[in-house]
Amino acid sequence: YFIQSNLSSHNMALTPDTKVGFLGAGKLVQAIASGLIDVKILKPENMMASARTEAGLEEVKKLGLTGTLDNNKVVSECSVVFLAVAPKVLPGVLKEVGEGLNMEKLLISVVCSTTSSQIVEMIGKDVPVIRAIPNTPVAVREGVIRAYPGEFCSPDQVELCRVLMGPLGLFSILPNEDLINATSGLCGCSPAFVYMMIDAMANAAVRMGLPREQAVKLAAQTVAGSAGMVLESDKHVAELVNDVCTPGGVTIEGVWHLEKKRFKGTVMDAVIRSTEKSLEKVAAHNAPKKAEEVKEEEAVAEEAPGEEAKQEEEGEKVDQPEEVEKAEDVIPADDFDIQERLLKEKAKSESHIDPPERKSDLLEDDDANPGYATINYGDLQLGREGILDKMTSSSSESDDEKNKEKKEKKRSKKEKKKRDSLENKEPDSEKKSPKVGRRNGAEKLDRSEYCKSCRRPWRY
Repeated sequence: YFIQSNLSSHNMALTPDTKVGFLGAGKLVQAIASGLIDVKILKPENMMASARTEAGLEEVKKLGLTGTLDNNKVVSECSVVFLAVAPKVLPGVLKEVGEGLNMEKLLISVVCSTTSSQIVEMIGKDVPVIRAIPNTPVAVREGVIRAYPGEFCSPDQVELCRVLMGPLGLFSILPNEDLINATSGLCGCSPAFVYMMIDAMANAAVRMGLPREQAVKLAAQTVAGSAGMVLESDKHVAELVNDVCTPGGVTIEGVWHLEKKRFKGTVMDAVIRSTEKSLEKVAAHNAPKKAEEVKEEEAVAEEAPGEEAKQEEEGEKVDQPEEVEKAEDVIPADDFDIQERLLKEKAKSESHIDPPERKSDLLEDDDANPGYATINYGDLQLGREGILDKMTSSSSESDDEKNKEKKEKKRSKKEKKKRDSLENKEPDSEKKSPKVGRRNGAEKLDRSEYCKSCRRPWRY
């Protein structure tokens, strides 16, 4: 990057009198400011922060920083300005301070969802912008800073950013600005996951009888020492795990239980989902701009239609009169809807018209009018009222015949049922007497011992 840069070098060496400002006074600003004070890079009186309310400046004032409600004051008095506001208010803040920014002032952005080129576009002029996204452990100088220098940054300005933020943790310049968002789940969100693991380890120690304060310190130092081993050792992480596990020991028992509970997969899912959420926010932030660009392109296309659209319009205009003429030759325009209704009625009542009559209704020259060969032009002489009367009369006759057929079918069914009932009817002599049950093993009784009305034995 430094070899390919064609920009002139700006001498921005860090001196004890260098003033650093913060547009914003949130927790990340507090972490960066406290880290700079602890490593004695800057004095508190050489740092300034701005916020929208006095309540937002209380925490930074406790660190010794100068607080103000005027963003332009921060830009005018400081040579290095940290941009640390929410993405939704970023455009308004940049318009407010844009006049005070120039090539001599370095703008370091810690806003996650906005690229360096978008920031330059919002300002409206060339300004050196470096995106440097830290995580919260920079407050104890154990953070991770992912940086990417913008188009108008000089090597000296990048070096100044490294001198300011390098002592706060691991300072890494990424080859591609998109990797800042892609590593947000790993560097920005993972501290919360590690805190959860430390809390769980401490809870387990408390469960076994250890005081909580001591359990938290031991768990945290264990995690910090393990991280130091990973950073200082050249061994793979899996080899470090094997070094702790002895055959048949207690560590491998715990490792086996974590593997059963899918510990690694769960952590991977959390990091990946956090990264995807970060990318979704970036896409949502950039969506309105893309929509505006699409609208502009559509507006331009409507104002100047292409050659193909013109040809289509001309073709439609040329073809339209020919189609109208053909239709007028075939059938009058006034009676076109009536002829369609006639065709439908004739199709329904085909069974009631003799074949000779239908053949006589056909046109003599079928090839001349292939689409209207079944139209009877003699009906047109009847006029509109006569045609409608003919249609209604033919439909009523067909309905009467259908009703007659239905009535005849019903009568035939009734008569058939009567015949079947008479044939299957048994004579009175052949009727079987109802069965009478016995109670408590009683003997079978004669027919004379039954009541004729209720068919029960006289003894009951």
